[in-house]
Amino acid sequence: MTLADSFEKPDCTLDHMAELADWAWEADTHLNITAISEGIYQQLGWQDTDVLGHQLLNLPRASLLPASGPEVLQERFRHLKRVRVMFLEANHSDGHSLLYSINAAPRFDELGKYVGYRGIATRMPPQAAAGVILESFEQELADKLGMEYFHQLVKALANILEMDHVFVGRLFGESLDKVETLSFWSDGDWRDNFLYELEHTPCSKAVYSEMCMYTEGVAEHFPKDEHLIRLQVESYLASPLHSRTGDVVGLLVCMSRQPLPKTAHLLDAFALIAERAAAELERLGVEEKLRQERRTLEQAQKITGFGAWRYDIHNDELMLSEVARQLLPLTAKQIAQPQDVLQYLPQEYQTPLQQFWESLMQGGDSTTITFPLQLEHSAIRWFQVIASAETDVLTGELTRVSGVVKDISDERASQQQLRLLTEAVAQSSNAISITDLDGTIIYVNPTFTEMTGFSTAEAIGQQTSILKSGLTPLATYQQLWSNVTSGRAWHGELNNRRKNGDLYWANTLISPLRDTDGRVCNYLSVQEDISVRKQQEERLLHQAHHDTLTDLPNRLLAFDRLSLSLKHSRRFNHQLSLLFIDLDNFKQVNDSLGHDAGDQLLVKVARRLQSTLRDGDTVARLGGDEFLVILESANANAAELGAKRIKQVLAAPMSIDSRELVTTASIGITQYPADGETPEVLMRNADAAMYKAKASGKNTFRFYTQAMNDESQRRLEVETELRRALARDEIQLVYQPIVEMDTKRIIGAEALARWTNGRLGVVSPVDFIPLAEELGLIVDIGDWIIQEAAASCQQWLEVTPEFLMAINISPRQLRDSILKRSLKTAMQDHQVDCHHLMLEVTEGVLVDNVDAALAYLSDLSAEGIQLAIDDFGTGYSSLSYLKTFPFNRLKIDRSFVGDVLKDSEGETLVRVMVDLAHKFGMTVVAEGVESESQYRFLRSIGVDSFQGYYFSPPLSAVEFSRLLQSNLASAN
Repeated sequence: MTLADSFEKPDCTLDHMAELADWAWEADTHLNITAISEGIYQQLGWQDTDVLGHQLLNLPRASLLPASGPEVLQERFRHLKRVRVMFLEANHSDGHSLLYSINAAPRFDELGKYVGYRGIATRMPPQAAAGVILESFEQELADKLGMEYFHQLVKALANILEMDHVFVGRLFGESLDKVETLSFWSDGDWRDNFLYELEHTPCSKAVYSEMCMYTEGVAEHFPKDEHLIRLQVESYLASPLHSRTGDVVGLLVCMSRQPLPKTAHLLDAFALIAERAAAELERLGVEEKLRQERRTLEQAQKITGFGAWRYDIHNDELMLSEVARQLLPLTAKQIAQPQDVLQYLPQEYQTPLQQFWESLMQGGDSTTITFPLQLEHSAIRWFQVIASAETDVLTGELTRVSGVVKDISDERASQQQLRLLTEAVAQSSNAISITDLDGTIIYVNPTFTEMTGFSTAEAIGQQTSILKSGLTPLATYQQLWSNVTSGRAWHGELNNRRKNGDLYWANTLISPLRDTDGRVCNYLSVQEDISVRKQQEERLLHQAHHDTLTDLPNRLLAFDRLSLSLKHSRRFNHQLSLLFIDLDNFKQVNDSLGHDAGDQLLVKVARRLQSTLRDGDTVARLGGDEFLVILESANANAAELGAKRIKQVLAAPMSIDSRELVTTASIGITQYPADGETPEVLMRNADAAMYKAKASGKNTFRFYTQAMNDESQRRLEVETELRRALARDEIQLVYQPIVEMDTKRIIGAEALARWTNGRLGVVSPVDFIPLAEELGLIVDIGDWIIQEAAASCQQWLEVTPEFLMAINISPRQLRDSILKRSLKTAMQDHQVDCHHLMLEVTEGVLVDNVDAALAYLSDLSAEGIQLAIDDFGTGYSSLSYLKTFPFNRLKIDRSFVGDVLKDSEGETLVRVMVDLAHKFGMTVVAEGVESESQYRFLRSIGVDSFQGYYFSPPLSAVEFSRLLQSNLASAN
């Protein structure tokens, strides 16, 4: 009777089934064991309490192997199906374990009602048990690879072998003294991987043995192993993992807190599992190596820009690497074969690519082609393809074509840019050269050869020193090399020499050139020929520092040279003399002969002054007819000799416009350090000395003295105070009566300006009137005098209806249109008729510009204003003045009046003046009458009126009013 027949018979007893196996069992509908044969007690040493009443699938001292599939078994039991293979691992009471194969079938009563299951257990031999364990293990890891395999491996081992800790690790280090865990299962979960030093651990022994096992007390054998102590390990099982070449590459380690069961099939299964783990570890290593090689290849493709491709001829399949797919963003439908790219090529490139492909398909050697592709929604890109055909070694048949592809669009653009740049350099108007770090020329452009005269062959290989002229300062080259050798550009100007010896100026920029590593490898020089510009700059500089008429240094350059001379004199303790020269009566030349003649005279004077100089001395034109001479290392004697030489050379007649002219000069001399130590002080003092020479009669020279400085300081002080005199009401008018000679009746007054200053006191008109003229203040002062005099005239006209107000007019006022406006305004403001005003004009006014003065005075006379010629006979007297100008009165200067009683010549001269004035229809006024005898004589010769202290000094307006009232009362 078979086992199947026994299961199907309801009357088959438990003992009868036990005869067919090692032991038999029965279970109720809940699979709780209700009966079991004696064999289980004999083989496992169990008690009834270890089995009866417990569920078959969850016995206390036994467990189902994973290979049995608990879920599958539950499903079969639920549907009352036969269970032919179920593996139960049972632990003997002495500690070792046995593996049983269980067969089971549902059982029914006589009425066919399901009442539970029955079955038998057959002990499996160790070798078969190991196979079952291994099969169960493989089912757990059937589809796992790599790290996932190792994760499931440690978990499955822990479950199947009932281990607390399991890890698989990879050995490394020169002496295999370290293990790095790949997966670590501990106490029912995966833990972080760790690095394990093998010294003083059981793993160090496991590396060099087929299997290392400690069933108990392993921590006592290796007291220095911190992991064993920390994990409370009691038993240890480990196997080395070998590669196919026999090298130890890893470890598989199981550890438990309980003693290790004494089970032969466990060790056999562990050995088989270790072999499988070693194979997977080696496969993982090979796979990692392949991945690394693939990554290296992909990285190389990314770095080089080349993407790999292969065309399998037999399978008609084109394969592209990731880089190639990125370079050619086309789908498999768009480019299934290499020839498919033809549709994206411009027409002129299709035939060459077709020929390229046909050559490869005929087994041609490695070849290269470049072509553009017009991909959708993108610009044209250029590609380079390198390919070769591969043949079968045995048959010689063409099997595949492989190669690489690279996008060279940027390279082509760079090459094009480089070509343009090269052409631009060649066509540049600047001379461009490149040298190595030693200054040896390795490249020159055509402009360089044109500029320097050296051909390309002559220049290349030569040092840049072939352009040196020796005129560029050494410091310039030192700065140049300091810059470029430190990696900085240098910009400046070099005075170079051409091949033919001609000099030229080059505006030069020298820049370091760097290689791809950032190191300076060459120097680039760009030169612009600026010789013409330098010449223009020199001309402009010369013009800026030299007088355009005489080509002598001008005031600016003279000041600079004087500053340098003073520094030199100060350094070597030398004296220095400065001569300030002003031509005498130069204005008369301009007025009489014209400015062209004056310019010719200045040029000749400049040449003669230069002829008197020694080497190192300087003559400069300061402006107008003023010159300056700097005498280096010259004491007072040398300065005097220099001044005498100047007088001597100027004394010789000069031919100007066919006329012989003789000019003289007034010279002021100052010396360093006696008269000053700065250019400003020396020039000011020389100017003061020159004025002293001119005041001394001209055509002479004077050395500067402190008195001149005092006079100059006084003049400066007067000038400063005079500028504010009107604003401060410091200028007042006094009036000197004009008296009728016969009746001594007051017929008018001369308005005279007086100035009293808080610091200076009373300042003489002789001092401040010429200064006001020079400073241009006379116009404002004159306008104020006219207003004040007109106001006084209006007041006194009420006393004497024929009253006449005399007002002095300066040359500057006569040249200014303000005078006419001032007169008109004053007459309107004060209701004074024009014939009550008389303007007194000196002869000097007429000399300055006869024609202009005549026109101006004629206009005033036509308006009814009376005119008087003042100080007649003291200046450049000319009878033509009396004839030409519309004068109403002639005033005899006090110097002639004082001489009338001293000698016959003075008497005769005054008689002539009176007679001439009367003949020209003018009345005569004598100034400065001081005595009764002078009065009687002047009356006797027909003088019409007089002024002077004989009658009255100048009076204030109040005093004059009293005198006028008294005079009028006496006359009546």
